Amino acid sequence: MHLSPVVLVVHCTDSHSTGEASLGKWFTQTGRRSDIFLATKFGAYDLSGPEDTPSGAGKQTQDSNAAEKTDHTDLYKLGPNSKPSYIERQIKNSLSALNTDYIDLYYQHRVDPEVPIEVVLETLRPYVESGKIRWLGLSECSAATLKRAKAVKGIGEKVVVVQMEFSPFELGIEKSGFVDVVNELGMAIVAYSPLARGLVTGKYVLSKFWFVPNP
Repeated sequence: MHLSPVVLVVHCTDSHSTGEASLGKWFTQTGRRSDIFLATKFGAYDLSGPEDTPSGAGKQTQDSNAAEKTDHTDLYKLGPNSKPSYIERQIKNSLSALNTDYIDLYYQHRVDPEVPIEVVLETLRPYVESGKIRWLGLSECSAATLKRAKAVKGIGEKVVVVQMEFSPFELGIEKSGFVDVVNELGMAIVAYSPLARGLVTGKYVLSKFWFVPNP
């Protein structure tokens, strides 16, 4: 019997405060970067601080600082950002925070309705070609956007995974036919919140108003 080697996959994102920096510190301390399949994301919301605006004389605020100073609920109100200049900045920030020279899987965290997915992929192309990014993924996108991404010549084949919510309480991707499209494209789905945000763990019970901790 042949046993395949275990691959440890670590997911993080530029928007979760100091998560990337903590992982980068661990890489430095242990020297185990090559043991990890590293996935991170960009663009869930605009992490540009006030110093990124014209009035800020073009200075940039580190994404981790911006995330720490603003409640995540407020950040989501800012909307996603996949503008080419922003993507380039976030790649640079993530590589620096993670103390690595490459990312195994780089996701667009949320689709930016103002930036065509073709533009996003063309922005990522030089990073894939240089080896700084090995594979690409999308998150919370439509089937149509997924098809357009895969159709971009010379880079679409690097889009290999899509992250979607999927749990016993959230079966939308099955009912809508999204799963069928993913299978047709030869891609994989990474489910987030597979335990229904903790509801199937027994930690919460249904109260009159909402789910509360199970005593």
